[in-house]
Amino acid sequence: MWVLALLRRIPWVATGALALLAGAFVLATRTHGPVWLLVVWFAAALLWPPGDGPANIAREAILVSVGMGLLLLYAYQPSYAWRQAIIWLWASVLTGFASTDPIRERLHRRWVARAGMALALSLTLLTSVWGMSPSPGGPRLWLCLGVFCLHPGTGVLLAWMWIWAHEDTLWTRALWGLAAMGVFWLQGDWGLAGLILLTGLSLAWLEGALSAQDVRRVVALTLALAAIAWALSPRVRWRMAAWLWPSQDPSGWGYQLIQARCALSQGGWRGAGPAARAGARVPLALTDFAYIAWSADGGLLAASVLLLAQVTPWMALGMLGLRDGRATTARFRWAVAAWLAWQSVWVLGGNVGLLPITGLPLPWVAYGGAMLTALSLAAGQAIALPLQPARRPPWPHADARGRALLGLWLALTVAAWLMTAYLMAQATPPHC
Repeated sequence: MWVLALLRRIPWVATGALALLAGAFVLATRTHGPVWLLVVWFAAALLWPPGDGPANIAREAILVSVGMGLLLLYAYQPSYAWRQAIIWLWASVLTGFASTDPIRERLHRRWVARAGMALALSLTLLTSVWGMSPSPGGPRLWLCLGVFCLHPGTGVLLAWMWIWAHEDTLWTRALWGLAAMGVFWLQGDWGLAGLILLTGLSLAWLEGALSAQDVRRVVALTLALAAIAWALSPRVRWRMAAWLWPSQDPSGWGYQLIQARCALSQGGWRGAGPAARAGARVPLALTDFAYIAWSADGGLLAASVLLLAQVTPWMALGMLGLRDGRATTARFRWAVAAWLAWQSVWVLGGNVGLLPITGLPLPWVAYGGAMLTALSLAAGQAIALPLQPARRPPWPHADARGRALLGLWLALTVAAWLMTAYLMAQATPPHC
């Protein structure tokens, strides 16, 4: 019995794909580090809860993304790769433990959601007093004790999944969401505030709580708030200028985006080669611009594989949520899908210049332990939750609205892929 259970946990597709990639990186780096990284990855992957149908497809895609991220980190900074591998093992232990039946049943209660959000918001508020920033002048988002640092804002995002699933009324969810956005606003973390807003609006619209006119009003209000943020925050003005006019200050606010274009142009459609480090010229290549580093080295085919691995989890979880007859589990799956989708498309669009740049990491791929752990816990729960099949979703018009959301996210991802191909085909731009 235990042999069959173990065989069911083996991610066959992910293991085969990553074995080929690890072989290419071994040849490129002339070390056996990628092989040992894959061994750690495989041990952690066995701890993830197995799923059925779309849930297992989402699991395989997530595991492929994590493996690609580890190989990318090893090519640029081996020490970062081993750190991330240890964090991945720890996150997988937590994910596997939290996904067992008795623990999962105890976690999915309203008081757990409220207590988790209250604790995460309290820790996030503490960063205004004791917070630290890895960059001079940046927002102080981390709480550190010695060499151990925690980004409590990711805990707020994780608790937001529970809040949306287990609070019965839209108003209570909205109040929690506004509290989280207010804390992020004070903290200066516009990326996480935007994720709370985008996921909340998407899910409220999916459930029929917002009409198209309501969405237009919220968008107008959001644009007004963005204008206020532009007027009051130099950091917001810097981010927007970097997005809209990077070539006007190629050595200042536009430096990251200009160097990202240079890296893609240097690699071209065929790529500079595994471990060529063509993206090393881009600041924060392993965190904010991991997609550029991967694509510049691997070319358009590697970029396509990464994008497919990004799309598959939220697409599978969204489709699974539309088949779930229980409102609570359907809401949870859709909340996780919306989180993954909006964070992915925002980062991808920012990397290629289609959307404003944000400090968010690319899910599963970029370096960062707190986000990797939070994403793992959320996705592991969404995969492990039992499915109660139903002929139609628990909300009126959810099927059409859910497919529209999935289509929007897919269109944004395809736009990022087309922009990637366009930038790869360009001659080396100036200021490289």
